[in-house]
Amino acid sequence: MKLKVKRCAGMIRVVFVDDEMLVKLGLRSAIDWNQEGFEIVGEASNGQEGIQLIKSLQPDLVISDIVMPGMDGIEMYQTLKEDGIAPIFIVLSSYDQFDMVKRAMKAGARDYLLKLSLNAQSLHELLQEIRAEVEEKRNEDSEKTIRDDTESESVSGQFELNRIYLYGLLLGEKVNPGYLQHCFTKTGGRNRVLYVATDAARLMISKSETERKTYIRTIRSLLDEISSEFGEAYCIEWENSNYVVILEASLSESTFLEIAEAMTVSLDNYGNLQSSIGISAVTELSDLQEAYKMARRISEDLTYNGYGNIQFYQNVDQELPEINEKMNNLLDLERLRSICEMLNEGDLSQYFNEFNFAIKSHRLSLEEASFQSVQLICVTEEYLKQNWSNFLFEHDAGAVLAQIYSCQSVKEIIHCNREYINAVERAAQELFCSDGIRLVRDAKNYIRTHMSDPIGLTEIADALKVSSSYLSATFSQSESIGLINYINKEKVKRAQYLMASEHLKVYEVSYMLGFENAGYFSKVFKKYAGCTPKQFASRKA
Repeated sequence: MKLKVKRCAGMIRVVFVDDEMLVKLGLRSAIDWNQEGFEIVGEASNGQEGIQLIKSLQPDLVISDIVMPGMDGIEMYQTLKEDGIAPIFIVLSSYDQFDMVKRAMKAGARDYLLKLSLNAQSLHELLQEIRAEVEEKRNEDSEKTIRDDTESESVSGQFELNRIYLYGLLLGEKVNPGYLQHCFTKTGGRNRVLYVATDAARLMISKSETERKTYIRTIRSLLDEISSEFGEAYCIEWENSNYVVILEASLSESTFLEIAEAMTVSLDNYGNLQSSIGISAVTELSDLQEAYKMARRISEDLTYNGYGNIQFYQNVDQELPEINEKMNNLLDLERLRSICEMLNEGDLSQYFNEFNFAIKSHRLSLEEASFQSVQLICVTEEYLKQNWSNFLFEHDAGAVLAQIYSCQSVKEIIHCNREYINAVERAAQELFCSDGIRLVRDAKNYIRTHMSDPIGLTEIADALKVSSSYLSATFSQSESIGLINYINKEKVKRAQYLMASEHLKVYEVSYMLGFENAGYFSKVFKKYAGCTPKQFASRKA
């Protein structure tokens, strides 16, 4: 006897497919599904179980893991499609499964959710979009509308597949040459590339993940609409809210300029977005990556001085070299662990100069330069706060960060970085001149009264209630000698006095001055006195 499925009127039916019980439990408990208008009708632990369950329950929505034992989520969905069953398909993935996500989107997945960043708000927003789609589909009242929609989806699906192939080509992936003709059927594959750099990333900081996705896709649709009016065209979402537009090359330069100007105006009107657009030379589709590099390089050159410019490749005065690979990380954190010492020795200013040069030479976008600069300043501030508790700046660090975020060009960011480090160095100099004098005096007194102890930087800093790095930097600045060298030098002076006046043995003096052993004492003695303790004693005999 076949089990009759109980349906809730108007509810959207959902099936979970995942081999991790905790993930399914997390999905169930993340939101009130019934209140959202969704009914969870079943769960499966792998692709094979999922097929049987989905065929039986006929859900509207399937949320499935990609990687599962036996049959994965993509294979499951493709099998269902072959059998004429195609519910809305949402995939669950991890950060390291992007290639699998691409496969799923090619197979027809509606969207994806990252397991580690899954939250009630993003899930709620996605479900609202899906509910609207399902309700619209349910309200269709004619076979003609259904057939038209099916045909439209087929065309749209082919277009999206072409877009994915072109994206791979931009990244340098090998693509079947025979397939490229499907992308541009009228031009024989000769194209120009427009690289559209925008400041959209700055405006999306406060938006949710779903809102950001919608915002980015809306901009893409806007650019798609403008470019498609002039022929076959594809707009591809790129990193940091920038876009790559591929257009057939049969158009005149004036037409390309018209397109770029229309994009600039439309972006400004849509969301007060600023943009700079670089336009490549005419290339074959097989050389698409090279055309992308041309356009990007020009756009990044333009963005250095701010947004609002359009430039053709052939109008650039000098030949553009190959784009350097992006730096993995401009922040050398190991070097920055000794910020105080670097500041004392004058190396911190040099480090910021190198950092600014790297920003310029690697042609970072405004958003990248802003992010890296804020990161560097935050690391510097945190280190100084932890190690120099009485280090006071002439300005509010928060105001500096806000100023960087408000910069309209990379050039302005570099200027802010220079102003920041200059202020840090001025504050450091003032600190050395005031508190430094007292601190050095107290350190010398401590050394003098603890000459018989195995004292070092840490012991003195703890006694004086300051950080080791601050004490070391302040002492070196004031005395032109490191603290440890000063301690050893003073102990050698005391040793010379004891050996000359008291006629004590080498091991006795070593013990009285807190050295680990006589051998190490002799080594230190020779370094500062220019002779061994025995040689010194024989001279005084």
